[in-house]
Amino acid sequence: MRALGRAFGEATGPGQIFGLDGPLGAGKTQWVKGLGAGLGATSVINSPSFTIVKPHVGKSLTLHHADLYRLSSAEECEALDLDALVTAESILAVEWAMRFPALAARALRLTIEFGTGEAERVVTATPKSDEHQRLMDSLRLGETDALEPIE
Repeated sequence: MRALGRAFGEATGPGQIFGLDGPLGAGKTQWVKGLGAGLGATSVINSPSFTIVKPHVGKSLTLHHADLYRLSSAEECEALDLDALVTAESILAVEWAMRFPALAARALRLTIEFGTGEAERVVTATPKSDEHQRLMDSLRLGETDALEPIE
């Protein structure tokens, strides 16, 4: 998962929102660790499930990593004002993005699921904009491909 996240981090530009969903332990945080590495972030990236949002400064962009698992309503999500974190100098990666449908509707959605083998994961990427599609094209990924992790 980290290698796939890293590929996205190396190719992404400012203002991008990634919405990650999937069961516990599927690899959402591992993907974000790779994303951070691709951006050149050197801080330790772990699940911000208690702090909810944690920034990681990369070489040219800041990664804001949010985990909405512990939130129980759209109102709680709205109170975080995650939109304010999406700037010309940053990107946002949101675990459990479907808990905030208004944000998830604008995110490049990545659904991570368990595959047939113990270590196998299947990632389905669904772009929601032309910008998302350009990013997918730069990585040579189809519109809604089931992706095998590059590890």
